Amino acid sequence: MPKVLVHCVVGVSRSATLVLAYLMLHQQLSLRQAVITVREHRWIFPNRGFLHQLCQLDKKLRGTSRS
Repeated sequence: MPKVLVHCVVGVSRSATLVLAYLMLHQQLSLRQAVITVREHRWIFPNRGFLHQLCQLDKKLRGTSRS
């Protein structure tokens, strides 16, 4: 996987949400897998609204019948 620098002053919510969505869309990771991958490198804490949108994206990408 190529290395990318995402620069943000704090970088725990907005930029983290962008990176998580990118991983979900382009690396076919689930939300859980994307969070684990990013947290291996940096502490993140997307706000409730962003997390809700990521959950919706995860359901859309994976279908509603996830176990």
